[in-house]
Amino acid sequence: AKSAVPALAQALSDPKSGPTRCACFTFALGAIGPDGWVVLREALSSTNLDVCWESAKALYSFHADDAATVQCFIAAATNHPAHAGLLLGTLPHFQSERSRVVAFFIAELSSPAVDFRKAAMEGLGTLGEASEPVIPLLRSALQSTNEDEQFTAVNVLGQLGAKAQAVEPALLDLIQSSASGRGRFFLFHLLRPDPGAPLFPLGWANAKEKARTLAAALDRID
Repeated sequence: AKSAVPALAQALSDPKSGPTRCACFTFALGAIGPDGWVVLREALSSTNLDVCWESAKALYSFHADDAATVQCFIAAATNHPAHAGLLLGTLPHFQSERSRVVAFFIAELSSPAVDFRKAAMEGLGTLGEASEPVIPLLRSALQSTNEDEQFTAVNVLGQLGAKAQAVEPALLDLIQSSASGRGRFFLFHLLRPDPGAPLFPLGWANAKEKARTLAAALDRID
């Protein structure tokens, strides 16, 4: 199978390759193993979104879980910001390099680029990571002037559950000071009715009582 790597690499680089062909080529390269993974790591930096995405999927599907792969994901995201959300969203799959991934995400919470900050928050939420200084930085994100960043912070704090208990006052202030529609959006993400999940993922005391109070306050705004 190794002998097929050059031909597959050439086919993958063909600009005429659409999503289906890219998926076939990257699957084959992933199945070959380390020799095929070398090509896939390089393809992460492709300006072709289909090539980049299918290569990312193949690398984590075939458990190319090592330092070289993580480094290539980080480099590709840094060099191609338009693909950052896709690439950084895949990083939590690489558990053997968890400490390195967490350190990278924490650093990116202070990035000047909002897309990197959002991707970093989502990655930390997926990993369930609430070590210092994650919670203080998420609390700061609640005050962002970018609504998408605020929404991401609220959603991730809900994912982190009781680990994010310290942000309760800031979240309550945000919900109560927001316009009605936005307040309901924030409240929804803190009261997500997931099967088996507590009413408040944050595990707040008197959650039902607080939910009724907040909902009533939002109704009065209408």
